[in-house]
Amino acid sequence: MGLTGMTVGKWRKRYRELGLEGLHDELRPGRPRTYEDDTVAEVINRARQT
Repeated sequence: MGLTGMTVGKWRKRYRELGLEGLHDELRPGRPRTYEDDTVAEVINRARQT
């Protein structure tokens, strides 16, 4: 999927601490998000199935 290890590690940590809610990115000023909602949802669904 073209994700970096740092991104996956960040998402794993947030999932462990906050569950699915931890994977939701709040909108913030600055650079636009790197990954679209569809990509994030696909990663979450794949992880939940394994």
